[in-house]
Amino acid sequence: MSKKIDLNKIINTMNERFPEGSLSELEKTRFLYLELGKLLSFDINYISAHDRKSEDIYWKPVDFDNIESNKFICRQMADMYSELLARAGIDSKPEWD
Repeated sequence: MSKKIDLNKIINTMNERFPEGSLSELEKTRFLYLELGKLLSFDINYISAHDRKSEDIYWKPVDFDNIESNKFICRQMADMYSELLARAGIDSKPEWD
């Protein structure tokens, strides 16, 4: 990937396209979900088996202010989405078993 993913830029894009107060919270969450999804790709190095490599990838934290890759697994994508929502002023958190 040649471009860094900037969560604040995604929020700024939303705010530029839609005037303040024109979107409901649900519409904001949908917009942000779709925009983030356009930038992400599944990390095919992750295997759903219990090997060491999978565990390392699963628990790898995301540096939200320095996202240099677009390859992640669902857990990391959910963390990014939750952070994106928080930065947009929407209260949310991923639920893990």
